[in-house]
Amino acid sequence: MSKISIGFFTLIALLAMTAVQANPQQQNTITFDQPEKFTDFRIPNKSAKRSRNDLMEDIERDVSQSLAKLLPAGNSMEIEFTNIDMAGWIDPFSQPDQIRLIRNHDKSELNFNFRWLSADGALLKEDSVTLIDHNLQSLKSRRSRYSNTRLAYEMAMFDNWLRKLVKQ
Repeated sequence: MSKISIGFFTLIALLAMTAVQANPQQQNTITFDQPEKFTDFRIPNKSAKRSRNDLMEDIERDVSQSLAKLLPAGNSMEIEFTNIDMAGWIDPFSQPDQIRLIRNHDKSELNFNFRWLSADGALLKEDSVTLIDHNLQSLKSRRSRYSNTRLAYEMAMFDNWLRKLVKQ
């Protein structure tokens, strides 16, 4: 009996490994085209280079989480950010501790190119996107998911776009 059980479980394990190899998990790719030229991509009280690196890490983490949550299983997306204009602005007169001021009528903007791929690697959709929100009040309820990030408004806007895209 134990030989049959071991053989059965070995067979199941081999079948599972074969299925994983035949349909490998697709990976999402997030890149940035010349982030040093982005309109407003800065953290107060940090150098421009350090700000960019920290914000790119934040975006990679947050966008990856959104894609994992909202894309159909096995699908993947390649995203190249071409410009980011973060909500609000850094007040130059708030020395020595610069702060980012955000008012309801300020805008947030994301520009990116994307390629959406199915589980078998077929291209589902490809486009250049410009997301602009001139009414940050409209994003306040959705940004709560990202309340611990510096890009709460931008990520709420991205999530809104991704939800609509997946529903199409």
